[in-house]
Amino acid sequence: MERTRVYRRDVRKRVIKKKKRICKKLYGFDWYNADGKYSKGKIHCGCKLCKYEKHFGIPTVREKREREYMKQCMVELEI
Repeated sequence: MERTRVYRRDVRKRVIKKKKRICKKLYGFDWYNADGKYSKGKIHCGCKLCKYEKHFGIPTVREKREREYMKQCMVELEI
């Protein structure tokens, strides 16, 4: 499925708006002088609500899969 220009433009605007809001809350000023730089920049929120798994040591889905795969391999090797 191909995306239209309108869709891509809308997504870009939403990303810029979200990152500008994060900058205003965390730093109190605009990080970049032009809005277009926000769509490419790496600005993330590191609060406990956004990074819940990291702060409380909860394994991600990928880590759970890897552990399950390793357990399966160990069981197969024992037989």
